[in-house]
Amino acid sequence: MDLKEHLFQILSEECVETSQVVSKILRFGVYDHAPGQEKSNEDRLIEEYHQIIAAMEMLQERKLIRFVSEDHKRMIIESKKIAVSKYLAYSKQHGTLKE
Repeated sequence: MDLKEHLFQILSEECVETSQVVSKILRFGVYDHAPGQEKSNEDRLIEEYHQIIAAMEMLQERKLIRFVSEDHKRMIIESKKIAVSKYLAYSKQHGTLKE
């Protein structure tokens, strides 16, 4: 495995770890502390989010993916929020989302 593959694998693992924390939040709650864990699920989620950012930055620093401007990042984020709002409304119409 070369450095590029290794860094993409790290990013993949961080995404999976984030997914696992989200699953724990859905099962046990945001503020739950798993037995033997000092950190809450919320703390773990925030850490995993920033570890994804770290992996992305490492890929960008090595020019394996490109940097985007803060304006472009904001546009991507706002576009996602609009899309989520649209599909939340769609889910409400179909009775699959509770208030």
